[in-house]
This record gives sequence, C-alpha cells and structure tokens, in this order.
Amino acid sequence: MSHRYDKKSPKGCDPYDKLDEPRLPYNPFPWPRVEDLPRFPELPISVFLVLRGTIPDDGSRPIATLGGGSPDIQIDGPTTTLFTLTNIAHLVPAPGSEQRIAARVWNFGDNTAVAARVRFWEVRTLQGSSPEPELIGAAFIDVPYRSSISVQCPEVWRPSNASRVSVMVDVSDAVNDPVTAPFDPFSDRHVAQKIIVSA
Repeated sequence: MSHRYDKKSPKGCDPYDKLDEPRLPYNPFPWPRVEDLPRFPELPISVFLVLRGTIPDDGSRPIATLGGGSPDIQIDGPTTTLFTLTNIAHLVPAPGSEQRIAARVWNFGDNTAVAARVRFWEVRTLQGSSPEPELIGAAFIDVPYRSSISVQCPEVWRPSNASRVSVMVDVSDAVNDPVTAPFDPFSDRHVAQKIIVSA
C-alpha cells in the first residue's frame, strides 16, 4: 500500500510512522469483528467514511450533541491550566507549544477509500460568530473497507491561544464519498471536532 501526503513536518516526521500507543486516539468503542460494524442495507454503499462525534456514533446524521468532542481526535503535547470566566479549571494545550494531532478514521463501506484526504484544522470561534478555520496540515491515506486506521497530522500545531479554540478534522474520498457540509460535525459524518475549552 502506498501512502501520499502533502508534506512532511520541518523535522521530517512521516505521518505514517508507527506511533507510540499513547499518541494514537484511544478507541473506547471497538468493533473487533466485521459483522459488528453497522450496515445500511437500503444504501448501495461502496465507501462510507466516518469521524465519530460521540462514542456510539454509527455515521447517522444529524446528531443532537457533540458532548466534549470526538473520541477519534487525540491531541498530545505540553499543557497548562486555564480558568474560565466561571472559575473552572481546564487543562489545555500550552500557548506556543508543539502539539501533535492524530485522528482515527472509519470506513463502514465495502470498498477501500483510496488516497482519502484527511485535513486537520484549528478553528477559532467567538460567541455568535462563524467559525474561523486555519489549516494545520493534511495527509492522504488508504482507509481499508470495514475497518479503521489512525492518521497523524504531518505538521506540528502551535496554538497561540487555547481559549475559544477547537480542532476539527475532515476526511474525504473525492470520488466516492466527499465532504457534504464543511466544518459542520452535527450534519456531516466526514467532520469531527475536539473541543478544547470555551472561555
């Protein structure tokens, strides 16, 4: 299997190198057998990509809530404590620190998604305003049918301000299963969000 990606990080990190397990998104809702994966018999499914919004997410949309964010996005790096306006403490990525992001991508379909594009975004949000996405990095990878695979962002994320920030990931097979609602994890199974904190 060949892998393609946009570019390597300044340190030359290949996003498909084997990572230490703590860096990979933990999968708390495993489907260890093919017969356990959800099926949609009424649809002619070839590729069915999913980034879960919640643990029991089967790809159905819309969903009512994201809770604390996607279980399929992992952020790893130095943290600091942030107190919100309600004086609640949160551990958040330290401003300016090097953060590594990884995502677990699912394919519930019956065909492999070939060279699926996975993009990692920093999204700044303010109350009542539209999201302001900034691309962190992108990778291309084959996602085998009826299984999942973990992908690490090839670029290091250096957040300038952890408040009002989330990380979004989207996955797309441009021919067989494209993104339908960009930056809308409530409506599109191709998009997932990890909420850092809302100060």
